[in-house]
Amino acid sequence: MRIVSFLAASLIAAGLLFSGCADESAPPAAETQSQTQQEKADENIRYIIARDVNFRDKPSMESNALPILRLGEPVYVLRQDGEWSAIKIYNGDQGYVSSQFLGSKENAEAKMKPTSPCVIDLDRVWDLLRSLPDGKEERAAKLDEAAALLKDAQKRREELKLDQAAAKKLEDASVRLEDLARAVKDLDAAKVEDRKQLSDRLEAQMKEIDKSMDDIGTDLR
Repeated sequence: MRIVSFLAASLIAAGLLFSGCADESAPPAAETQSQTQQEKADENIRYIIARDVNFRDKPSMESNALPILRLGEPVYVLRQDGEWSAIKIYNGDQGYVSSQFLGSKENAEAKMKPTSPCVIDLDRVWDLLRSLPDGKEERAAKLDEAAALLKDAQKRREELKLDQAAAKKLEDASVRLEDLARAVKDLDAAKVEDRKQLSDRLEAQMKEIDKSMDDIGTDLR
């Protein structure tokens, strides 16, 4: 899990990161206070402990469902709201999740397969690519973000030394996502008369990827 980067982002947003050198004999009061604040921030990190949990815009079962949260994903708990928790996820989005689906890292890992973190990586890329903004510059920025996530995902797969069958499934899905990102760039750069054909091809690719992500989710998440 990319806990370090997620926690850093959360702490920056909360204004809790600190800097400075410690005095071994007597730590400054401000530093001690910052350390206490960081410890509290650590306590606010929870993990999704069930599969495919709804992330909602309000603390209600009738509210709109946002992107699905996957088993093992870290979230930052902002506050409790009855049986719901207000949370912030890896990309900064805020919403609500039923508190029963949150737990410790150990609880989550006990239910996860070795390949689960790799599937989460690809899920994040897929979430980005199927909800690209309309603005060309904003879309280009999201495509760059997707490319960085795919690179991180590849590194994780290499570090985990997965069995050949699992590694191939994940690699195939990653290639499909890379091809989709490339197709979006081609469409943006295409002449008007070529866009209909490229758009149709893009739609077909997205349907194939949707099925591919469902398949690896069933087998490897």
